[in-house]
Amino acid sequence: VPPLEEERLHHQEFAQRRARDFTGQAGPLAEIERYLSPTSEPTAPLLVHGASGSGKSALLAKTVADHQSRYAHHKLVFRFSGATATSTDPRSLVDGLCRELGQLSRPDSPDLPLDVNKLTVVFRPRLELATAEHPLALFVDALDQLQVADRPELSWLPDKLPAHARLVVSAIPGPILDS
Repeated sequence: VPPLEEERLHHQEFAQRRARDFTGQAGPLAEIERYLSPTSEPTAPLLVHGASGSGKSALLAKTVADHQSRYAHHKLVFRFSGATATSTDPRSLVDGLCRELGQLSRPDSPDLPLDVNKLTVVFRPRLELATAEHPLALFVDALDQLQVADRPELSWLPDKLPAHARLVVSAIPGPILDS
Protein backbone atom coordinates (compact mmCIF):
# COMPACT_ATOMS: atom_id res chain seq x y z
CA VAL A 1 0.00 0.00 0.00
CA PRO A 2 1.46 3.40 -0.95
CA PRO A 3 2.29 5.61 2.08
CA LEU A 4 -0.37 8.24 1.30
CA GLU A 5 -3.07 5.60 0.96
CA GLU A 6 -1.95 4.01 4.23
CA GLU A 7 -2.13 7.41 5.95
CA ARG A 8 -5.60 8.01 4.52
CA LEU A 9 -6.79 4.58 5.73
CA HIS A 10 -5.52 5.20 9.28
CA HIS A 11 -7.41 8.50 9.42
CA GLN A 12 -10.53 6.86 7.98
CA GLU A 13 -10.42 4.13 10.65
CA PHE A 14 -9.81 6.73 13.36
CA ALA A 15 -12.79 8.78 12.17
CA GLN A 16 -15.04 5.71 12.01
CA ARG A 17 -14.14 4.74 15.59
CA ARG A 18 -14.84 8.28 16.85
CA ALA A 19 -18.13 8.62 14.96
CA ARG A 20 -19.47 5.15 15.79
CA ASP A 21 -21.05 5.99 19.14
CA PHE A 22 -21.59 9.69 18.54
CA THR A 23 -24.86 11.10 19.83
CA GLY A 24 -26.34 14.52 20.38
CA GLN A 25 -24.85 17.88 19.40
CA ALA A 26 -27.53 18.49 16.75
CA GLY A 27 -26.87 22.25 16.91
CA PRO A 28 -23.11 22.09 16.22
CA LEU A 29 -23.64 19.43 13.53
CA ALA A 30 -26.17 21.65 11.75
CA GLU A 31 -23.90 24.68 12.05
CA ILE A 32 -20.96 22.82 10.49
CA GLU A 33 -23.22 21.43 7.76
CA ARG A 34 -24.42 24.97 6.92
CA TYR A 35 -20.81 26.14 6.76
CA LEU A 36 -19.92 23.24 4.43
CA SER A 37 -22.62 24.20 1.92
CA PRO A 38 -20.54 25.20 -1.07
CA THR A 39 -20.93 28.70 -2.40
CA SER A 40 -19.03 30.82 -4.85
CA GLU A 41 -18.09 33.18 -2.03
CA PRO A 42 -14.68 32.89 -0.35
CA THR A 43 -14.85 32.33 3.39
CA ALA A 44 -12.63 31.85 6.44
CA PRO A 45 -11.91 28.45 8.02
CA LEU A 46 -14.41 27.33 10.66
CA LEU A 47 -12.94 26.75 14.13
CA VAL A 48 -14.53 24.22 16.47
CA HIS A 49 -13.18 24.82 19.96
CA GLY A 50 -13.75 23.43 23.41
CA ALA A 51 -12.02 21.94 26.40
CA SER A 52 -9.95 18.80 26.09
CA GLY A 53 -12.26 15.77 26.08
CA SER A 54 -15.36 17.78 25.11
CA GLY A 55 -15.98 15.77 21.93
CA LYS A 56 -14.43 17.93 19.20
CA SER A 57 -12.78 14.98 17.47
CA ALA A 58 -15.98 12.94 17.61
CA LEU A 59 -17.97 15.90 16.26
CA LEU A 60 -15.57 16.29 13.33
CA ALA A 61 -15.57 12.53 12.73
CA LYS A 62 -19.38 12.44 12.68
CA THR A 63 -19.44 15.39 10.29
CA VAL A 64 -16.93 13.63 8.01
CA ALA A 65 -19.05 10.45 8.02
CA ASP A 66 -22.26 12.37 7.29
CA HIS A 67 -20.59 14.39 4.56
CA GLN A 68 -19.17 11.26 2.89
CA SER A 69 -22.58 9.63 2.77
CA ARG A 70 -24.46 12.72 1.53
CA TYR A 71 -22.06 14.25 -0.96
CA ALA A 72 -20.19 11.63 -2.97
CA HIS A 73 -19.20 14.23 -5.59
CA HIS A 74 -17.42 16.41 -3.03
CA LYS A 75 -13.69 16.15 -2.56
CA LEU A 76 -13.13 15.24 1.09
CA VAL A 77 -9.79 15.29 2.92
CA PHE A 78 -9.41 14.88 6.67
CA ARG A 79 -6.71 14.44 9.29
CA PHE A 80 -7.07 13.59 12.98
CA SER A 81 -4.24 14.30 15.37
CA GLY A 82 -3.05 11.09 17.00
CA ALA A 83 -4.34 8.82 14.23
CA THR A 84 -0.78 8.18 13.02
CA ALA A 85 2.73 8.71 14.34
CA THR A 86 3.28 11.72 12.07
CA SER A 87 -0.14 13.35 12.48
CA THR A 88 1.08 15.95 14.99
CA ASP A 89 4.08 17.02 12.92
CA PRO A 90 3.14 20.20 10.99
CA ARG A 91 5.45 19.44 8.07
CA SER A 92 4.14 15.88 7.67
CA LEU A 93 0.54 17.09 7.97
CA VAL A 94 0.85 19.78 5.29
CA ASP A 95 2.86 17.45 3.04
CA GLY A 96 0.13 14.81 3.27
CA LEU A 97 -2.60 17.37 2.62
CA CYS A 98 -0.72 18.69 -0.43
CA ARG A 99 -0.24 15.18 -1.80
CA GLU A 100 -3.86 14.16 -1.27
CA LEU A 101 -5.23 17.38 -2.72
CA GLY A 102 -2.93 16.92 -5.69
CA GLN A 103 -4.16 13.38 -6.28
CA LEU A 104 -7.79 14.45 -6.17
CA SER A 105 -7.40 16.49 -9.31
CA ARG A 106 -4.41 15.17 -11.23
CA PRO A 107 -1.35 12.95 -10.82
CA ASP A 108 0.76 14.52 -8.11
CA SER A 109 4.38 15.55 -8.24
CA PRO A 110 6.49 13.43 -5.89
CA ASP A 111 8.80 16.37 -5.20
CA LEU A 112 7.45 18.66 -2.50
CA PRO A 113 9.50 21.14 -0.45
CA LEU A 114 10.87 19.95 2.89
CA ASP A 115 10.23 23.26 4.66
CA VAL A 116 6.70 23.82 6.04
CA ASN A 117 6.76 27.47 4.94
CA LYS A 118 7.58 26.46 1.37
CA LEU A 119 4.87 23.78 1.53
CA THR A 120 2.40 26.58 2.27
CA VAL A 121 3.15 27.96 -1.19
CA VAL A 122 2.07 24.59 -2.62
CA PHE A 123 -0.87 24.00 -0.25
CA ARG A 124 -2.84 27.20 -0.73
CA PRO A 125 -3.15 27.01 -4.54
CA ARG A 126 -4.32 23.40 -4.22
CA LEU A 127 -7.34 24.66 -2.31
CA GLU A 128 -8.27 26.52 -5.49
CA LEU A 129 -8.79 23.17 -7.23
CA ALA A 130 -12.27 23.11 -5.67
CA THR A 131 -15.01 23.77 -8.21
CA ALA A 132 -18.78 24.15 -8.19
CA GLU A 133 -19.03 20.60 -9.60
CA HIS A 134 -16.53 19.19 -7.10
CA PRO A 135 -16.41 21.29 -3.91
CA LEU A 136 -13.73 20.58 -1.33
CA ALA A 137 -14.32 19.88 2.36
CA LEU A 138 -11.13 19.70 4.41
CA PHE A 139 -11.01 18.78 8.12
CA VAL A 140 -8.01 19.09 10.44
CA ASP A 141 -8.49 18.04 14.06
CA ALA A 142 -6.52 19.31 17.05
CA LEU A 143 -4.53 22.24 15.67
CA ASP A 144 -3.24 22.77 19.20
CA GLN A 145 -1.24 19.54 18.89
CA LEU A 146 0.71 20.80 15.86
CA GLN A 147 3.69 22.08 17.75
CA VAL A 148 7.15 23.27 16.78
CA ALA A 149 9.42 24.31 19.66
CA ASP A 150 6.45 24.48 22.08
CA ARG A 151 4.48 26.89 19.94
CA PRO A 152 1.70 26.27 17.46
CA GLU A 153 2.69 26.01 13.79
CA LEU A 154 -0.10 27.58 11.75
CA SER A 155 1.75 29.42 8.99
CA TRP A 156 0.16 27.07 6.43
CA LEU A 157 -3.40 27.88 7.53
CA PRO A 158 -5.07 30.42 5.21
CA ASP A 159 -7.14 33.32 6.55
CA LYS A 160 -9.44 33.11 3.53
CA LEU A 161 -10.44 30.10 1.47
CA PRO A 162 -11.24 30.18 -2.23
CA ALA A 163 -14.78 29.67 -3.51
CA HIS A 164 -16.11 26.12 -3.13
CA ALA A 165 -13.45 25.19 -0.54
CA ARG A 166 -14.24 24.77 3.13
CA LEU A 167 -11.86 24.04 6.01
CA VAL A 168 -13.05 22.91 9.45
CA VAL A 169 -10.42 22.85 12.20
CA SER A 170 -10.58 22.11 15.92
CA ALA A 171 -8.54 23.22 18.92
CA ILE A 172 -8.64 23.62 22.67
CA PRO A 173 -8.60 27.11 24.19
CA GLY A 174 -5.12 28.59 24.52
CA PRO A 175 -2.41 29.90 22.20
CA ILE A 176 -4.12 28.55 19.06
CA LEU A 177 -7.26 30.58 19.67
CA ASP A 178 -5.11 33.61 20.35
CA SER A 179 -3.20 33.31 17.05
